[in-house]
Amino acid sequence: MGDTKNTSNSSGHTADEFATFFANKVDDVRRSTSSTALPDAAVTARHALNGWELVTPEVVVKLIGNAPNKSCQLDVAPTWLVKQYSRLLAPFIALLFNASRSTGCFPAKFKHAIVTPLEKKGTRDGNQLKNYRPVSNSPFLSKFLEKVVQNQLQHHITRGHRRCRLSCNPYHVFGPTGLSSWPVVIYPVHGGSGRHCCTVQLDITCVR
Repeated sequence: MGDTKNTSNSSGHTADEFATFFANKVDDVRRSTSSTALPDAAVTARHALNGWELVTPEVVVKLIGNAPNKSCQLDVAPTWLVKQYSRLLAPFIALLFNASRSTGCFPAKFKHAIVTPLEKKGTRDGNQLKNYRPVSNSPFLSKFLEKVVQNQLQHHITRGHRRCRLSCNPYHVFGPTGLSSWPVVIYPVHGGSGRHCCTVQLDITCVR
């Protein structure tokens, strides 16, 4: 569990208690939705994603340059140092990202994060575990790999909708869900007589 100045130290709860509570919340959601029937979609469109585009060192340099100067306790080097030597490191990072996606293997170390329990806004009782939300901080390379996947997936979905003559305006929401950081892409799709919202979540905990 993480330790920041925003964390309440007066709750009296241990890190293990927070970890168990947050894990149980995720398990409860999965159990409650496991038997949910698939929605009856009157109109469907198929546009297969048969492979990933190769990541170039130039793309990696751009990702590193646009990243905020934040670090995680799990990082092997501070972000400012990676930025300073981004052009030297970019070819190796690009090779790692391409190998990860081509083999369908998400590095095990990338699945770990420092989770900090923060009190929800308007909370009056800091002794109740339900009044806290988990905020995860994952290694910077993990965030970059997720960003690469999210960008290509978003491009694929929007391109597919254009072919189906539907207008699609993507909104990206990136944040911690449960015990891991899941990129989330929300697409309000306007077509036919109704308005629909498509949500795509990349659950890195389910990747081998």
